[in-house]
Amino acid sequence: MNKQLLSNVRIFLFLSLACIFGQASASSITDFFLEIVGTYEGELSWNEGSTAVTTTIILEGNSISGTSTYADGLQSPFTLIKALPETRELIVEWKEVDSDDPSIEYVGQALFLFAPDYVSFEGAWGDDLAYEGGGVCNGISKQKINFNQAVD
Repeated sequence: MNKQLLSNVRIFLFLSLACIFGQASASSITDFFLEIVGTYEGELSWNEGSTAVTTTIILEGNSISGTSTYADGLQSPFTLIKALPETRELIVEWKEVDSDDPSIEYVGQALFLFAPDYVSFEGAWGDDLAYEGGGVCNGISKQKINFNQAVD
């Protein structure tokens, strides 16, 4: 067989496999996002105490973002860093403005591990580039958006 033809066939097969696996990966991330979108009631804790928190996860195009709203009304928006659908994990970056001095902003990360049925999550949060060390968080689904019913 011609070396050039064999080389072209190998490239075609490689690209075909890459597209197939890329589609499966994209599809599983989309499915994961559709499962986790909703509102969760829970608690956020740290060394000195804890507070009730409502975590809202929304779909934005082909990504997610959200907001954590605390009992005192303070809100902390978060954005996606990494989705790991195989392990039902979500890593986000959160930002929070100091309630006493709005010129001070705190930033960190959080990891959410969703239950197999996606009706709850447990997690951890940290400061700066860490998603651990600050405390723990959790949530139980208060409102889930059923995209299958929305389409029907």
